[in-house]
Amino acid sequence: MKNLIGFLLGLFLIPAAVLPQELRQFKVREETRPASIPVFTQFPNDAAVIIYSSIPQISFESNTEGILANKSVDGESKYTLILRTETQTLTVKSPGFIEAKIKIQRMQPKDVKYFSIEASARSFDPEKGDLVLKTVPAGARILIDGMPEFDHFTPFSLTGFEAKTYKITLVKEDYDTVRITAEIKKGEKISKVAEMTPRFGLIDLQTAPDNEFRVDQVLMPFEPGVPVRVPVGKHSLSLSKPRYIPVSQQVEIGPNDNPLLAVPFKATLIPDFGTWTFKVTPSGAKVYIDDKVTDITGGPVEIQSGKRMFRVYRSGYDDTTFTESIRRLENRVVAIDLRRQTGKLYVTSDPDEASVFLGDSLIGYTPFVNEAVPTGVYELSIRKDRYQTVVFPVNLRRGETVTRSADLQTQGRLTVTGTNGATFKVFSRNNSPVEFEGTIPLISKKLPPGPYTIYFTYPGYEKESMNFTISDQDEILNFDLTQTDGKFFRFTAFGNTRIYNLYNDRTGLGFTWARQIFTKKMMSELTGKKVDSHQLESYNVEIPYEAAPFRLVLGYGINAKKSLYAAYSPVTESGEKVDGSLRFENYFLTFSYTPFVLAERFSPSVGFRMEKLDMYFRNNLTSERKKKSVTNGSLSFDLNFYLQNHGATPFLKVSYLPYEGNNWSEARTSIHFGILF
Repeated sequence: MKNLIGFLLGLFLIPAAVLPQELRQFKVREETRPASIPVFTQFPNDAAVIIYSSIPQISFESNTEGILANKSVDGESKYTLILRTETQTLTVKSPGFIEAKIKIQRMQPKDVKYFSIEASARSFDPEKGDLVLKTVPAGARILIDGMPEFDHFTPFSLTGFEAKTYKITLVKEDYDTVRITAEIKKGEKISKVAEMTPRFGLIDLQTAPDNEFRVDQVLMPFEPGVPVRVPVGKHSLSLSKPRYIPVSQQVEIGPNDNPLLAVPFKATLIPDFGTWTFKVTPSGAKVYIDDKVTDITGGPVEIQSGKRMFRVYRSGYDDTTFTESIRRLENRVVAIDLRRQTGKLYVTSDPDEASVFLGDSLIGYTPFVNEAVPTGVYELSIRKDRYQTVVFPVNLRRGETVTRSADLQTQGRLTVTGTNGATFKVFSRNNSPVEFEGTIPLISKKLPPGPYTIYFTYPGYEKESMNFTISDQDEILNFDLTQTDGKFFRFTAFGNTRIYNLYNDRTGLGFTWARQIFTKKMMSELTGKKVDSHQLESYNVEIPYEAAPFRLVLGYGINAKKSLYAAYSPVTESGEKVDGSLRFENYFLTFSYTPFVLAERFSPSVGFRMEKLDMYFRNNLTSERKKKSVTNGSLSFDLNFYLQNHGATPFLKVSYLPYEGNNWSEARTSIHFGILF
């Protein structure tokens, strides 16, 4: 029984497996030629066939191998074939379709024939019809007369539409509007492809990316390999680049949006310049070409061909000018030696035989004459042993004569020997501007005649000083300084000159940071409310004066805010909140005494500070202002540290003020830093 059932099933299944699938048929129709695109710019001796179809994957074969090129673009409903002009038959193939034949009669060069190929099909609704509407390119807006709400874009399938004739408008930006008539028949499904005619054409620009491309003298940007859009019509195309020969061409651009059919414009620009290498002696000169400065430091210079005017300029030298014809593509090395401008210099002195220096260069002896001195600004000095040097500023210009004469004054020389490494300072005692510092030994220092004082300072040695007089003879001073006892602790109660002279008679500038706590009584009197004590930070500026073993300080301080008022909102004992702001100013004078020093840099001091304090309170609600002034004195205990033990030195000081016996401020500590000059 099972064998019988299998046999019967086999009889039914075998015919279904071997029967071929039903193939569809092509509907081929020749179309009238629309106003379309000239496609023969690249193929002026050939013809073409343009086929519109919504069927994908169509292939074509010629019985004479007459298809020269297939310029179709993937994804579009348009096929473009370049053909020989001979008579031939095209075979149309596509998977699932029966082959179709198109007979092409012999055509003339540049002839174009148009066809449409669609599949034969019927609508699923026998009373209505279907219309598949496509455009080349896609994306056109579909407008149907009598249907104002219909607004779709191609490709679009009008399914189940009433069988009648429709007037359809297709609109796409940069393309001509297309109006078509489509008849939908009952039970039929038809396809229609419309080609949109662009208002532009494409130019395949093949040139270097740094060239400038212009269409009708208008600069057009472009990218290599990307066709350039150009409006339809006749145009003048040009390529240019500075110092290159431009290329231009007249073309007529037809409507075209197919990059494969872009009009080619290929050009390589030829240089229109010569290359010169300038070697100018001396360097640093400027080169002008046709009155425009040119940078020659970077190597060879490209110069536009033709007759050019050159000027080479450098301050202090004669200009070099010339005119030269530049040949295209020439390479030339140009060497130019500039001639120095000179003036005349005449120098005399009393007595004669003095050395004449321009800057640091010895150029002769007085009386001195030179008629070819290079122009420029110099320092002219006249020097002679045992005489004061005389210095003149000199600005020597081209062709000018500069005359200088000096009456030399005698002078002596100072030599200082003794403890090597000791530092000294020399002052004039007759209001002469002479003042200088040095270290032992000093050999043959020239000084104008007159009285002087020399001071010696050296760590570990006693300070010494001496008056001396310089005449027109040599003065030799020998100082073997006395070494100190080297004690770390030095008592200064009676003015130990060795210690005091380190910082004596010096004025400075300092800054102070302090944290001040004002008492409950002070704040209650100021605000008129029973409030607690209040803490503020202050910043002071002070001027210290050292007159060892004493120090005098004048200062001024304010609270921290730049506006001078700081927010102050205390709560009274009864719980009431006070909304206000606070500021203060203080003026102070401190006088302190230093009893001893440690290692000549660290010292404690005790003093007395006298100050005047003005405090202000402003009630933010009533805008009422109150002022409280206090004048008070307090002991001051200080620790002083100096960065070095001679000359200008930065300092740091920590001060403690106990404010004993007053009822306006608690004890405070402040930090001072600054510099003594």
